[in-house]
Amino acid sequence: MSISTSESASDTARSKSSSVPIHRWALAGVLATIVMVILGGISRSLGLIAGVGATLMAKWFNLVLHGQPFVDDVRTAMGEPLPTPLAVLIHLAIGAGFAVLFGLGVRRFGPPGTSWSSSSSWWAWWPAVVFGVATSIANGFLTFPGMGFGIFGVDGPPEMMMIRTNLVMHLYYGLGLALAARFLCSPARISGGTPAPTVPTREATNR
Repeated sequence: MSISTSESASDTARSKSSSVPIHRWALAGVLATIVMVILGGISRSLGLIAGVGATLMAKWFNLVLHGQPFVDDVRTAMGEPLPTPLAVLIHLAIGAGFAVLFGLGVRRFGPPGTSWSSSSSWWAWWPAVVFGVATSIANGFLTFPGMGFGIFGVDGPPEMMMIRTNLVMHLYYGLGLALAARFLCSPARISGGTPAPTVPTREATNR
């Protein structure tokens, strides 16, 4: 087997990995956001985290839509919260958007033949979890300062436990993304169960 054949197999595998439709990543993001909300609700009921709450978040969304992303204190700022269905839709859309960015990253940087259905593949879990935690940066440098609570919420009310809550909630998002992507964004599942072709090693090509 020649090196060119090996490279051809690698290209085929990467093409297969890149064939996951973007809408599947968006759906994975929606499901990850739902997982985050459910686990977050359980954690709040146990007193492990707190956060700004849905009402203040909906109010900040409304302020953003009216061109006021930065206020001195969202609790006392003029304005009303968005209707719950619209606020939920925005929240889900943000989660979907992050997942699409992650999916584009998988297309660009994922190893050839990445299969989200393989439990033995480290890529199927850790990058999604790490990415989920990393999305807490958006809250840390935009949402919380916009609400008047400072970078990463350091100036927020202590009872909100903003730093802890932010990290824990986005850890849940990452776990949800890893799980959802494994079932929705696996090239093997999308192709009807045909596994991604393996790439011959240099040792195999010399036999």
